Amino acid sequence: MLLEHEHTAELSEFPARPLKLRNPVKLNTQTVIQLSAGTKLITGEMELFNHVDPNDYMWTGKGARSVAKMVAFQSPFKSAPGITFGLSSFDSSKAQNLRYRLGLETIGEQGFKIAIHTWGDTKIARCAVSWQAIGTE
Repeated sequence: MLLEHEHTAELSEFPARPLKLRNPVKLNTQTVIQLSAGTKLITGEMELFNHVDPNDYMWTGKGARSVAKMVAFQSPFKSAPGITFGLSSFDSSKAQNLRYRLGLETIGEQGFKIAIHTWGDTKIARCAVSWQAIGTE
């Protein structure tokens, strides 16, 4: 196994609560779009974490590290929607190799959990993601 000692930081529980950041970024938005009768698309962008302080977890740690966050939909779906996601902002050290894996851990009618994992000596200062959810209402 690639990861020897796994350590996970949970930033919030479902439903999502606002975080108090030292350097707040207004990046937690959602837009609901009606596509047709019974189908909707919700798009969003959020900051997954902001560890710009030299003593913060994803910047100073070594080995396996993770940060996960729950996203609550503005309006729930009838069943678990299809979700696409990707990085919209990423800040890391150029002195080490960049190692990360971004993925969904749970998906439900009310929301989903997204996580980023890193390992080795990689240093990540901040990460933001964009996502889309499509399904029936």
